[in-house]
Amino acid sequence: MTISKSTLSIKRIIITIILSLLIPLLYPVLNYFIDKKTISYTILINVIGCIIFIYDYDLLALHYNRIKKNFKESIIFYFVGLIFFSILYAINHFFLKGYIPTIDPTLINNYIAAMPLFFIAYTFIMPILVNIFYKCLTDHLSIKDKETLVIAFSGIIFGLIFTIAFVPFSLNDWLRSFIFISIQVAFLSYSYNQSTSFLPGAMAMGTILLIYNLLLML
Repeated sequence: MTISKSTLSIKRIIITIILSLLIPLLYPVLNYFIDKKTISYTILINVIGCIIFIYDYDLLALHYNRIKKNFKESIIFYFVGLIFFSILYAINHFFLKGYIPTIDPTLINNYIAAMPLFFIAYTFIMPILVNIFYKCLTDHLSIKDKETLVIAFSGIIFGLIFTIAFVPFSLNDWLRSFIFISIQVAFLSYSYNQSTSFLPGAMAMGTILLIYNLLLML
């Protein structure tokens, strides 16, 4: 099954991409005053994420309706995503060591009341933003008979942008993170292509991020 042609306007794509990029751009400014990475990113992801959700409500509603229409495929690729991300995150944790945005476990005792906001940002809003962002990057590409090319393009371009925007500069860290992030987004693009909605992949990614963050806190 292949995804149908989207109707996102160029204006909507540009505004969504700009809003998304405000997160890494505003982070140094906000963190200068707060000096706690998790809190700074939580504020930015939650606030800007909610703005994007409202602005792109029609897009989210479309993909939610696609889940209902293709429920079987959506469930299948949710569980396929769980297996894929479980294996990938384990490989990354023990071998690849690419960058994963995670909640600082040391904040548990002092900021226990804010933990729900941390988890909402890092395990719910962020995975959906990832999918919306790469969707915008590839929305106007011709997909017919080029699914593999679009999947590879999604992973490579998003991986490059995310690595530059979020990973502190180190050639070794950048390379490891680029590989890790590109593989994730390539799979998300493949899942979207097969299930017709980016939400099953986003939910699978969010579930594994939730489990991963909880394990780091043990």
